[in-house]
Amino acid sequence: MKRWSIAVVFLALASGAAAQNPLPDQHNFTFAVDGVAIAGVIGFRIEFAPNAGNPALPERLDKAYLPVQRALYVTVTQKGLNQLQDWLNSVTTVPPSASRTVSVATRESAGTAGNAPSGSPATPHSVSITARDNGGTLLVQWALSGVTPNTLSTSVAGTITEVDTTIQFLYETLQLVQAANK
Repeated sequence: MKRWSIAVVFLALASGAAAQNPLPDQHNFTFAVDGVAIAGVIGFRIEFAPNAGNPALPERLDKAYLPVQRALYVTVTQKGLNQLQDWLNSVTTVPPSASRTVSVATRESAGTAGNAPSGSPATPHSVSITARDNGGTLLVQWALSGVTPNTLSTSVAGTITEVDTTIQFLYETLQLVQAANK
């Protein structure tokens, strides 16, 4: 009888913990926009690739030119989409026929401007990302500024219980705030 009652208590505790956070990976990431935590973030990737060549425009057409690449990819559930809805819609509701300003880089300014499209209607925000292990210990914390949504990718098929979406953001600055020494 004791074994059965211990098993029932254990199952009740386990189901209570699962109900609080059905996706354990949501516990591992804190994604905040202008200091406000956004729920539903289940993963992220940060890319920074400086231009190794001359930042000036190439003089010959056969020379490759690669501007500094700064991208933040965040994977969210529908809960994260809901909380980012206004920000995402500020970018996606611009009609394709709307006029936009296009700036052409000169040799003097090449490589100094951000890679966000000119005329973008989205307001840049500050973003912080904190990753923790399953015990709650801080692993890494990043701070990004001048963040704007750039692309969005989502697909679903079959019987689904949630929708995961990956959003690419462009950013102006990136700072490693803290990293675990282990």
